[in-house]
Amino acid sequence: MLEDLNKRPSLDVYAEFVARPGKDEEASAEAGHAVYKDVDWVILHPKGERDASTEYKVALLPRSRPHIWEQIKAGYEAWKAGQEAPPDGTPLKGWSGCTEAERLTLANIYIRSVEDLSKATDAQCEKTPGLKKLRDLARNWLNSIGDGSRLAEQNAAMQEELREKGELLAAQQKDLDELRAQVAALMKRSAA
Repeated sequence: MLEDLNKRPSLDVYAEFVARPGKDEEASAEAGHAVYKDVDWVILHPKGERDASTEYKVALLPRSRPHIWEQIKAGYEAWKAGQEAPPDGTPLKGWSGCTEAERLTLANIYIRSVEDLSKATDAQCEKTPGLKKLRDLARNWLNSIGDGSRLAEQNAAMQEELREKGELLAAQQKDLDELRAQVAALMKRSAA
């Protein structure tokens, strides 16, 4: 599964960042003894899988694998700032569709958002008890949210149409008032 990470334009992986000691060759030569520095690595875990991963030195990614770098850059910057990378989508933490125990189980297989959960494959569902039920719940929830956004768009369009009709009605009322004034003036002249 991970062998095609270099080929896929979009990765469905969880990026875990770690600092590991690495020998600083230049500083070691200068000091006359081994000198080590922290080297940042990323471990890419396919979402929904526990036992598969691929590791890369972060410093090499921008040039060697820019498609991977672009997708993990924000998470890396958050990690360097001492923050947790936000999940892609609606966080499971606080989502009413799963319990805390279920959320921890999902985190263990690198599923951190409702959207990630909705993408779980049937093969992944077979490996994790209860995953299929949660996946289906996530899909239904996302569909209901999607319907809500369509309703919001329709509502906005109707509001705009109503506003335009209100402006047209106001303009027509003004024209009618002007015509009434002209008719009243003409009637006054003809009576005189």
